[in-house]
Amino acid sequence: MFWKRALPYLTLAVVSALYLYPFVRAFNDAPDSGIYLNGADLVTQGAVPSRDFVELQGPGSFVWLAFFFRIFGTTFETARVVLAGTGVALGLLAFWLSRRLGATGFFAAMFVVMTAIPVLPMNSPHYDSNLFGLAALALFVFFWDGLWGSTAFCHPLVILMAAAVLCAVTTCTLQQKGLYLALALFCCLLWRQSLKAGIIFAAVYSAVAALVFAALPDAWYTNFIWPFTTYSQTNAAPYGFPLWQNLAAMLAQQQNKPLALLEDLALSMPFLLAAILPIILPVTARMTVRTLPYWLAAYAFWLAELHRADMGHLRNGIILMAILFFSICETSGNAFLRRAGLLIGICTALSGVSHFLTSLDGQKRMTRRGEVALSGDPALLDFLDSHTQPGEEVFVYPYQPIYYFAEHLRNPTRYSNLMYGMNTNAQFREATADLERKKVRYVVFDGFLSGAQLSRVFPAYRPPAESELILEPYLRAHYRMAKDVGRFQIWERIR
Repeated sequence: MFWKRALPYLTLAVVSALYLYPFVRAFNDAPDSGIYLNGADLVTQGAVPSRDFVELQGPGSFVWLAFFFRIFGTTFETARVVLAGTGVALGLLAFWLSRRLGATGFFAAMFVVMTAIPVLPMNSPHYDSNLFGLAALALFVFFWDGLWGSTAFCHPLVILMAAAVLCAVTTCTLQQKGLYLALALFCCLLWRQSLKAGIIFAAVYSAVAALVFAALPDAWYTNFIWPFTTYSQTNAAPYGFPLWQNLAAMLAQQQNKPLALLEDLALSMPFLLAAILPIILPVTARMTVRTLPYWLAAYAFWLAELHRADMGHLRNGIILMAILFFSICETSGNAFLRRAGLLIGICTALSGVSHFLTSLDGQKRMTRRGEVALSGDPALLDFLDSHTQPGEEVFVYPYQPIYYFAEHLRNPTRYSNLMYGMNTNAQFREATADLERKKVRYVVFDGFLSGAQLSRVFPAYRPPAESELILEPYLRAHYRMAKDVGRFQIWERIR
């Protein structure tokens, strides 16, 4: 009986792992990619988040990945296994939660596996917080179902406390997601008039989260105060960015090619669903007592990602809404909903296969941290490999920390990301002082992510006036442009 019930989960795990492998092996130079790899590397060396390196995210993702680095080695191989494992676990949780609602779980799991990590394959607190958050919800569902007569596998209050601990872990990974999820589940308990359970849940959650952040006093500023000041203004993006711009360009280019347009629209369907799901989901079914935790948690996940409402964040925010949506479509007596769910599921499969075939490209490239599949220009990796030594201090400006990790280099400052409007003037002056004090030999300047070019990634970014620049005058006075390396410039110290 056990193996019969376990077989669908084992099959899903194996298929998901095989599907995700080509994605996670790729060298991803997206701006955020190296933040968590490099931060976890620093933690393995004894660094304390928010004190020794400054990032907006909570300490959870850095400590989580550092745990595996300490056991299996600080390599790309370890990082990609953790990332693939996260993707597999998300699929399994989606499968279980959907089946709990009476659906097959197939469409929900497929959507989650194909639209999460493959679109932006990197170790990230968004994926980690979804993992811990869905696990917390799964435990809470065990407890919730127990209130209505189902049999739980242990004492209900033990399950509830475990869910509270996982909510706190989610908060330590992505602050607002864990907080909103805890509030959603607490509201469920209050609705059920389970005051004792609510007090226990709130006490355990608050105690664990408070203990973590009390141990990291600098985190109060970097994880709570700073994100609500300069960072939030510069990081803002229009809802669904850049989906609407891409769809408009697609319609303009393919207006005389109906078959090509239909194909492009089909491949875009999963992302269009992600953008509109928060609006259409309430009209697909009514909330019931049994599904109350799903609904409240789904909107908690979504709200937690609206600090930057672009498609990258919306994909992570609607993960539980997608589980609800496909479960409703599968179990609904409405023929239109069943067909809509089937159509979107087919489009998701086509999009996933298309991404999979594209991910097979890339040449093997050895870095100091292990082998990767590289599809871009290797020029900067080649330069750093031949002109620097492992452990040497090199400053990558403004925002490409993946190269610190890949070539085993050290950031001479506390900041992996240094942008005007997002970082404060005091932080720029601190970084400038670090370069002067340590006499850093090389500064790598990314022309793609500088000046007005940054608005392509950060639509709200506004370049500062020449008189407001802090770091650039220092670089011009103490460095010379030594070499163009692809889109990067190598600046070498002259005095």
